[in-house]
Amino acid sequence: MNALTYYLFKILRFNRLMEFDQVIEDNLDYYGKTKTVQEVKNDQFRLNFWKFIIQTFISIHLFSAIQIMLCRHVDDYSNSWMGGRGVKESDKMS
Repeated sequence: MNALTYYLFKILRFNRLMEFDQVIEDNLDYYGKTKTVQEVKNDQFRLNFWKFIIQTFISIHLFSAIQIMLCRHVDDYSNSWMGGRGVKESDKMS
């Protein structure tokens, strides 16, 4: 897969992260009608925790794709961080 294609795929997923707060709010509004205040707070904490984990993983993937794309498009690949670690320029992304 081309690094630019991978980056474009990841940036679309990154944009979906902006919808998490609304999804959490809708979820708490819907399910919170039948729960106590403490249960709603516990659910809110749990959902915010998972939001953080998912956002962190997607951000790491996005930044990795950006770094790979930049390294593959520099004029002097051997001096990039990938080239300096012995990764061949012809290696395929898997």
